[in-house]
Amino acid sequence: MFDNIKSKAASTARRTAFGLAAGVAMLVGFFFLTLAAWIVLVNVADSLTAAIVLGAAYMGIGLILLAFALTRRNEPPVYHEALRSTSQGASDPAFKGVAAAFFEGLGAGLTARDQFSRSRGAGARNGSDRS
Repeated sequence: MFDNIKSKAASTARRTAFGLAAGVAMLVGFFFLTLAAWIVLVNVADSLTAAIVLGAAYMGIGLILLAFALTRRNEPPVYHEALRSTSQGASDPAFKGVAAAFFEGLGAGLTARDQFSRSRGAGARNGSDRS
């Protein structure tokens, strides 16, 4: 049991380290690409125009990402795989028939239990004959 936990912890640590290294490498690459875009824009236009173009590009990307972050999808929540088939089967007509039959049988059983307990209670002297 502990070997399994140890293996999963090592795997998670390895994936985290590689993910962090990839993130740092991508951030450095992003800065160099921004610098390259700045150099190209300064050669084509002045530095004020280059700053406006890059600022507007990053602001547009940020607004698009914010719109994606604030958008909610109307997807049902994801449950365990064993429960997924029951949640998808709820709209099936056969499932509705089985459910109706189950609840009808449950109601009949509860009624029978109540009638049985009433018939036992009527025959008892003072209701304390249970041992």
